[in-house]
Amino acid sequence: MKVSFRVLLVLTLLSALGGGVLFSITRDESERAQAINIRTQLMVREVESDAVRLASYPDSLELWSKTKYPCFLVREGMVVRWSDHTQIPQQLLPADSDNWAYTASPRGQFLIKGWRTATGYLQVNIPLVQRYRVTNQYLFATWNSDLFGDDKPEIYAVGALGYVVDVAGKPMFTVGKLQPDRPFARTGAGLLLVAMVGALTMLARWLRSRSPAWSWLGMAVVLVAARLVMIRVDFFGPFRHLSIFDPQVFASAWYNPTLADFTLNLTVLAVVCWFFQQSALTWTWIERVMQRGAIRFAVVIGLLFLAVLGFLHPYLVVEALYHNSGLTLEITESIRMDLPRILAWVSVLMGCAATVFWVRPLIRTAFQFVPDHINRIAWVAAALVSFILFSISFGRFDWVAASAAAVGIALIGYKRDEAGLSWRPFRGDMLLVLLLAFQVSVGVWIFAAERSLRDQIRYATTLADQDVLAEFLLNEAIGKISEDRFIQAQLSSAILPKGTIRARIVQNYLSSYFNQYDVRVLIYNQAQNPVAGGGIPWAEVARGLQTAVRTEYEGVYYHSQPDPDVVRQYSAVVPFLRDQQPVGTVVIQFRLKKELPRSVYPELLVDNRFGQYLQSRNFSYAYFRDGKWLGQFGEFDYVRQFQPEWLHQPTLYRTGIAQGQAVHVATEDAGGRVTVVTADRYTPWRFFSNFSFWLFSGLMIWLTVVLLGVVYRPVGSGLPYAFKIQLYLLTALFVPVVVLSVVVVSVITEQRVGELRNDFVAKARQAVALLETENEQDSVVQISWAERVANVSQQVQADLSVFDSAGHLLASSQPAIFNNWLWGPYLNVRALAALRTKAETVVEEQMGALTYQSVYVARQPFEGSPDVVQLPFFGSTASIEAVRLSVITTVLTVTVWLVLLFMVLSLYAIRNLVKPIELVASALERTSWLKANQPIPLRSNDELGQLAARYNQLLANLERSKAELARNQREAAWREMAQQVAHEIKNPLTPMRLSLQRMELASREDERQLSAVRALLQQVDILNEIASSFSAFARMPAPVIERLDLVVELQKAIALYANDTRGEIAWQKFAESIMVMADPALLNRVFSNVILNAFQAREEGTVHLTVSITRADRVVRVHFSDDGLGVDVAMREKIFQPHFTTKKSGSGLGLAIARQGLNQSGGNIEYQPEPGGGSRFTVELPLA
Repeated sequence: MKVSFRVLLVLTLLSALGGGVLFSITRDESERAQAINIRTQLMVREVESDAVRLASYPDSLELWSKTKYPCFLVREGMVVRWSDHTQIPQQLLPADSDNWAYTASPRGQFLIKGWRTATGYLQVNIPLVQRYRVTNQYLFATWNSDLFGDDKPEIYAVGALGYVVDVAGKPMFTVGKLQPDRPFARTGAGLLLVAMVGALTMLARWLRSRSPAWSWLGMAVVLVAARLVMIRVDFFGPFRHLSIFDPQVFASAWYNPTLADFTLNLTVLAVVCWFFQQSALTWTWIERVMQRGAIRFAVVIGLLFLAVLGFLHPYLVVEALYHNSGLTLEITESIRMDLPRILAWVSVLMGCAATVFWVRPLIRTAFQFVPDHINRIAWVAAALVSFILFSISFGRFDWVAASAAAVGIALIGYKRDEAGLSWRPFRGDMLLVLLLAFQVSVGVWIFAAERSLRDQIRYATTLADQDVLAEFLLNEAIGKISEDRFIQAQLSSAILPKGTIRARIVQNYLSSYFNQYDVRVLIYNQAQNPVAGGGIPWAEVARGLQTAVRTEYEGVYYHSQPDPDVVRQYSAVVPFLRDQQPVGTVVIQFRLKKELPRSVYPELLVDNRFGQYLQSRNFSYAYFRDGKWLGQFGEFDYVRQFQPEWLHQPTLYRTGIAQGQAVHVATEDAGGRVTVVTADRYTPWRFFSNFSFWLFSGLMIWLTVVLLGVVYRPVGSGLPYAFKIQLYLLTALFVPVVVLSVVVVSVITEQRVGELRNDFVAKARQAVALLETENEQDSVVQISWAERVANVSQQVQADLSVFDSAGHLLASSQPAIFNNWLWGPYLNVRALAALRTKAETVVEEQMGALTYQSVYVARQPFEGSPDVVQLPFFGSTASIEAVRLSVITTVLTVTVWLVLLFMVLSLYAIRNLVKPIELVASALERTSWLKANQPIPLRSNDELGQLAARYNQLLANLERSKAELARNQREAAWREMAQQVAHEIKNPLTPMRLSLQRMELASREDERQLSAVRALLQQVDILNEIASSFSAFARMPAPVIERLDLVVELQKAIALYANDTRGEIAWQKFAESIMVMADPALLNRVFSNVILNAFQAREEGTVHLTVSITRADRVVRVHFSDDGLGVDVAMREKIFQPHFTTKKSGSGLGLAIARQGLNQSGGNIEYQPEPGGGSRFTVELPLA
């Protein structure tokens, strides 16, 4: 529906005015601080009301699990109830305190308040800012959005410079400097965008009305200017909190500072190209330019060259996304469609749309003046050569764009019949969508493989260097080990055994990251003598430390020249002091294992600085020196599958070597050690899956646009019939298949996810069983809970935590999670509530931005045993996503290829369906009133066959109508001529008759003269009779139709000629009456004319005439058969024409008058020759 110009103008002005006002409203620092203060008061009241409910129902776990902020109930110094297991009480306030207080800790800054209740001490924590000791993609500082919105101000204690926030009149904390903001800028920006769209719409209408051929250029200038202004004034500044406006997500140039700007620029380009396509339809200047040969050559080459450049655009969009961001366009890598990834998807689609709008008018305009197909191939080849030379001049050649251009030009430039029933437009559009999807998929394949290669080389370089993460973790462990009072006591005592020190260090202080190392703990006393047996002399250890490299951490040494069969080696020296006096030293040696285990070290414990060291989860790698294998990690079997001679090929160190489904890349360090990193190769299945995704996206958007175009298409501008058939068939297939695919994906995914969760539960049960075994063994040998949990964790290859019956932590295989305060030492309250009614449960939990599944299994309580075992599967979300990804890609690929197969088959089916329709349409088009028409040669029993038969019947009726019309026209001409002849004859006959009659009276005595006069009178009478016949034929009245008895009328006519000597009539009288609709006078005249003609058919002898009657469904036929001479074959078609007669005398009007009268009565008269000679006339009349 087209909006009127005035309405659009009013809406645009209102939007611009409102948006400008809202966008310009600013709020200063004091106003913002006051808003924070007000929100704090409201939040405090809400939290206090929650605390009152908790105090009233302290045992309601459901109520505890629904509180918004962390609450804790403390009895006798122990936390007995909690609402958030990831938090701990920040500070216990004095018992008599009833005010809010501000506190800061390594976990952040909080407002806290405590109440003394009948059941214990209740404390509430309101996080202002939550922080973590490590920062990574999951753990990062977060501000309370309920208080600060999108701001991230610095928070200080009272006394610092800034704006003070109070609670109930008491200062709580200070907010640092706040920047002035525009509170309504987002709404204003939205209204300004609406106004911009309205203004552009009005501008487009005006430009197209003034200069249709160049309106696209005006739109391009205006849109580019608008984008420059938006960038200049930071139009999207109020939205910087969104990831799509974050330069760290994407940034390529000053005009593409963010992903949103990149997408918007591509959208602007697509709009301009669409205007370009519409303007090209009105180009008239091109015809004048093409009249000159030399200019024609240059223009055609230029147009095709610009079209080839257009096909490069989607490839460049994919390249920009891969080179300037970490986003992936592969559906096989992730199905998570967050906002940046959606915008990247939109960017690619906008790039493809711009390509289509740009190249179509260029190619069709160029080929409009190159009608010959052979010449077209030559021109396209010349344009491709120009593009290749142009690309090489810039140091690159994009074969993908060149190939896509060649195919695309063939699809668009091929001469097609766009009118009538043609199905080719649909085929062309589908092939173009197929081509663009293929081009994008190839681009994704190339740049994804390129990114993977870069990651491999970077990771290989990292592996060749020192293990920085291990050094960092060792430094943390050294600090904690040196402060362990138990170890200090063991070393300072000459009596206590030292063997437990080794187990304590390994179990309590070395994280699972060190499972890839062989760990050896050497213990030395104050005199530096080995203790606990199996020790290495200190002098040997000291020599090794002297040749080692000191790292940036005190006490951590890296052996740059390890033993020949060792890949990497570290030593950590931990001195122990007691009362400022040395009591001993512990040396921990680490040697990288030859077969490295799959580490279960959680990524959320790794800081951003060391995140690259966990990429080993995606890669396999191995170490070689002098062609000898030293060790490996991952699933690839280097000993059996890797060829050592590859180590001497330069390709391995530059672009990598492909082997089956793997790609190997290597780096070599200064010591001659080669690190080979292996990644999965980009398989054909990945390519086809991604191609299916992009093809599905293209088909979905194309189908949506076409259907909208059909719905809102102007009246009278119909689509080709075959196009509509194909469109409706595709829609009828596409929609159910998509719905079915969604259902299948949902069902299979839920089934697979259920199986995955069952695996989690089975592993948890296995851990519980192993713990039972450990407990039985503890009756003989006392082992700590930490050692038990560590042993079971290694056996089940999963993290494990054990809680007592009250929900307090006993031990964990990942103590760093609790030591770093990522979790409080408490059981999840939701799991605790669920375990009251069942023995096991799976709970979805969240730590920072990481969502994962945890399995909780309650054990049968018995003395000395825990009640709950928890297995947190930190990789469960990734595992579930991998399951969903596998199912979705498989179903999507199968679905798309089934749709493609259906489309191919339907194209041939529609061609066969449309062919008869086109045959009918062609016949209808050739149907002419003046020329002879040919019937449709289609013989089938279906609807089309019936249509053809009806057409042929209509054609026969048309031919009869044409003959009847021609006959009527001839009869009309004869009547007019007859009237003139009768007039011309009768005028002189009257005086001639009078004169002859006087002569007759005067010649009575002269017999001879009298005989001559009477002969003349007889001729005058004959002429008068002929003139009367002419006159009767000319003024033959319209018949008066009435119901009458045919038998009676026929009998009357026969009776008139009963005594005629020229012939005999024999007829078979009907026993019953036959009622017909006819004019009795006309019918009597017809019968008389037929009988008279029969009697006059022979000059000598008697004519025998037979009259008979036959009946049909709605008509009755009267047959007159004589044995006369008949009618010659050449004259049979003329016997009903006026003035045609085979007799020597007569007007030749009898049969003509008979047919004319019968036709006017709804009947007919036909002639047929008798087999033995003679004639047969049949009079047909409608029954009453």
